[in-house]
This record gives sequence, C-alpha cells and structure tokens, in this order.
Amino acid sequence: MNVLVIGKGGREHALVKALSTSKIVDTVHALPGNDGMRTLAICHSGKTTSSDVLPVVKKHDIQLV
Repeated sequence: MNVLVIGKGGREHALVKALSTSKIVDTVHALPGNDGMRTLAICHSGKTTSSDVLPVVKKHDIQLV
C-alpha cells in the first residue's frame, strides 16, 4: 500500500516514522514533508491544497491519505 502524509510538522513526522515500519505499507510519501522525513519517505514539493495533492495521489497510486 502506498500512503501519503500531508504536512511538515512533528506530528506528521511521527506518522511517517510509524508508517515506514509497517509491514503493509510499501511506500510512504509526504507533501511537503521536511528534511528529517527524507530518509523515511519520498517528499514532494507543493502546497497542501487539493489541486496539489490530487496529482501526487494519482501519479504514485496512493491508497491512503
């Protein structure tokens, strides 16, 4: 399963860290993410508006946001 976490703060970082250790999660993506997340997730540039989120979801076959 591919997962997208939206945000760049500490709570989002904790979610990325937990999801990256899950056996059912294939890839963790973050929008926009932060430098600390880069070792755990694929970070995408952009805003957190639906017009920026939707293309990432479609392009990377995200199943959970």
